[in-house]
Amino acid sequence: MVRFNTLISAILFQSSDSSSSGSNAVDPSQVTGWDVVAAAAVVALAYPVAVILGRLAMMAARRLPNVPESLIQDIGRLVRWSIYLIAFAVAMTFLGVTVGWLSIVVIVILILGLLMVKPMVENIAAGLLMTLRPHSQSATRSRRMTTAAR
Repeated sequence: MVRFNTLISAILFQSSDSSSSGSNAVDPSQVTGWDVVAAAAVVALAYPVAVILGRLAMMAARRLPNVPESLIQDIGRLVRWSIYLIAFAVAMTFLGVTVGWLSIVVIVILILGLLMVKPMVENIAAGLLMTLRPHSQSATRSRRMTTAAR
């Protein structure tokens, strides 16, 4: 039976070694100075790229009708943090860390996020449908009746 820490080690470091000798995929002697410079450059470039792409996403969301400002801000924030996460993964790859664990974490966060956001999306869709639908005939009749009674 495979021990739990060996399984976690295999997932995190993608090692096929079934012994718990402590060996993993990260070897500091394999990292050169240029790898550190490349990782630092990726992290340094991530901020301006994230800000620009976040603002572009917010501008695109503002063109859509009936989108609340808070949702537009959330879209921009989501784009920025996604860029930061990708840059972090790329920088860790330059430093020799395997990022298999990152995909697992992202999938779990997306599933939890979708489960939390689902009721809000349903309410937004219902509100949009209510505001965009044409007025019903019964509402028009009731308005006529109230104005005729005055």
